[in-house]
Amino acid sequence: MHYAARRLLVGTLSLAAVVALATIAHADPVKCQRSILKESGKFAQARMKALQKCEESKVKGKLPNATVCTTEPKTFASLSKAATKFAAGIDKACGGADKDCTSAGDNDPIASLSWPGVCPGFEGACTNAISTCDDITQCLLCINTNAIAQAISLYYGSNPSSDAVSKCEAAIGKATSAFFASKTKALGKCWDARYNGKHSASCVPNAVGDTKYLAAIQKAEDKKVAAIHKACDSVALSAIDFPSSCPNVTVPDSTLQACGGPIANLDDLIDCVDCVTEFKVDCAVPAAVPTFVPYPAGQCVPVPATPTPTTTATRTATPTPTRTATPTPTATVTATRTATPTPVVTATPTRTPTPTQTALPATATATRTATPTPTATATVIPCGNGALDPGEDCDLSAGITCQAGSNTGAGFACTSCQCACPTKVTFAGNPTDPASVLDTGWTGISHRAPIISNGEVTVSLTGCTGSSRPCGTCNVVGPILNPQAGTGQIDNRRCTNDTSRRCSVDATCTPRNCLGGSNHNAVCTTDSQCPSG
Repeated sequence: MHYAARRLLVGTLSLAAVVALATIAHADPVKCQRSILKESGKFAQARMKALQKCEESKVKGKLPNATVCTTEPKTFASLSKAATKFAAGIDKACGGADKDCTSAGDNDPIASLSWPGVCPGFEGACTNAISTCDDITQCLLCINTNAIAQAISLYYGSNPSSDAVSKCEAAIGKATSAFFASKTKALGKCWDARYNGKHSASCVPNAVGDTKYLAAIQKAEDKKVAAIHKACDSVALSAIDFPSSCPNVTVPDSTLQACGGPIANLDDLIDCVDCVTEFKVDCAVPAAVPTFVPYPAGQCVPVPATPTPTTTATRTATPTPTRTATPTPTATVTATRTATPTPVVTATPTRTPTPTQTALPATATATRTATPTPTATATVIPCGNGALDPGEDCDLSAGITCQAGSNTGAGFACTSCQCACPTKVTFAGNPTDPASVLDTGWTGISHRAPIISNGEVTVSLTGCTGSSRPCGTCNVVGPILNPQAGTGQIDNRRCTNDTSRRCSVDATCTPRNCLGGSNHNAVCTTDSQCPSG
């Protein structure tokens, strides 16, 4: 998939070698769009399953309660594998002939995929610039990872007081995680059918979509509710480690159901985990289908305010457990490329829930009064405020370029106050420097020989571990064509049949001519037409 990093040993370079220019083959936009949707859903389901298994092991006493699941070895391996498969799937479908989204030359333009120039964001995070399909991968990795981390932190309690409580808490997490996966899968299938031309309807609940997805969501909802009631009906609510009130968030769909308020009984608890799950899924899935539906930024981007816990007559007031969301691991995407680390999210004392199951009949949600979503302002340092703020490489509004702000070369462009990593680097030797000599022996004519002048060599850089400075470790591929080949730099692309000819395509090297012999310079198609040459 990715070029392995290589060390370039420079001895005596022969720049008469031929590098044929391959025809650039752009990826298929629809194939790419479908893959983005499919791989994002698969990643979300795999990540949720891995974290659910780890948290369940903690509840059941198979792992210490203090275990951080994102760094627990078995879970971390599963998370890394999921991230690797996610990136590899996008690379394969969207990365052009080289199946590599980090080398943008043969990828489809982002505009052709209907993607915006910036990741739409999720609760104050996930706002990286989008210029390649690899940036799309990082965007969806971030949104899914943050959404799942916050959902898992709500589903699972800790330190159950009895086996019955342990089974109940495990059932809440397992059943709701399964519902998350089922709804994600159902929506993904519906939107994929739209991409495939099988229907032209919306898949935003409760639209008709593919006529199948609503029934699939309802089936998963019924199964979840039954599983939680079966395990928890005999358990006192006060014994379950769950927040005393549900945060106010709004499901980003046509019903715009808001949730919040006290958790007074098991049905309230089920409504609250419904709310979390609906909210997370209905934010994550639309992010992967910008072709058909605008991202619900009004519901998904603001950071929810922490609600004040409310004590009810049916439950002994218990302080909401303070739990820090498990830190997100740095998932290695491939053997040669490290996925951009996702931000560490700290869960608020009452963890963020999702709105009511939108696939339920209207009567199922009529018992809850919609609570307006509180307005919360994320603390974000604005790019372009006329000052170079911490975390910014540059700020053109303050007249600070990458060269001035980050000591880069003049070729670095300042985009969204960041200096993107270069895609190519040219090495140029200085024959006048006393240190610029070649030692290919201890003595003789090859000892202490000066390097040739104007001997620039250009290589491409791919798979950098950072998307902007500092770029970290990058893969080196090449040599490639010098940026100013033939106009000040050596043109290292030549015809194999006549190295005196510069070329960029094979057609330049035809017709072939005899070199030497009695028919020198005569047009030929075979060597036999060039006697003695």
